[in-house]
Amino acid sequence: MKKLFLFAAVMFSSISFSSCSEDGNKENQTSQKLLKQIEEISADKTIYYDFSYDDQQRLAEVSIHGGYIHGDVDFTYTYTDDRISVKYNSSSGSYYDAAFILDHNGYVTEFDVNGKTNWRYEYENGYVSKKQSTSVVSPLFWTYRWENGNLMEQRNSYSNSTTYTYTDKPNKLNINLFDAQFGLGNFNIFAHVVFLPTNFKGSIPSNYPASADNSNIYYEYDDEGYPTQIVGPNANYILTYY
Repeated sequence: MKKLFLFAAVMFSSISFSSCSEDGNKENQTSQKLLKQIEEISADKTIYYDFSYDDQQRLAEVSIHGGYIHGDVDFTYTYTDDRISVKYNSSSGSYYDAAFILDHNGYVTEFDVNGKTNWRYEYENGYVSKKQSTSVVSPLFWTYRWENGNLMEQRNSYSNSTTYTYTDKPNKLNINLFDAQFGLGNFNIFAHVVFLPTNFKGSIPSNYPASADNSNIYYEYDDEGYPTQIVGPNANYILTYY
């Protein structure tokens, strides 16, 4: 399926979600429900994503188990003023250290893996506007176009693009599931599973996405407007909260 990533890297992000100030976004986060688990149900497997937090309600760990292709996986997060460090371990024996490097606004400017910079990010008016690969062999980049607080289009250096439409529901999630950070055009929700709390890549879409190109996304909500189920072309996602 064109899974919902980052529901792209992307996705994943960051989250009342408008182009308001960073302080305003942080105040909203303190009153949010915190995502506890996502159950991803497809035709041939079920995968569970469990989220836990530190005493400041920052994302501390993501544990993945069930039918995930890399086996059981753990991501752990630690925070300093200028970076978010991420450790990855899997039951298959693979591991790596990654880091999101932050600027003075607290926005991600680089994504490093094992000490090597893979991506750099640029912003305009508080929104991510470009993601640039550091590869000399394949200097790929994505650009992002925003309107009225929502990401409307992303386009890469090969002129491949994805366009989006949105629901009228305000985005209340504390984890940036709809992240365009990795340039994935189809809300491939966990294609590159390094989740981020909201606002570390600038402001996120103000509303929940309704479609990516011709792939529709459907929702069920609780009484407070938080999605409890997200339905995509090839998988359903059940969301529970603390």
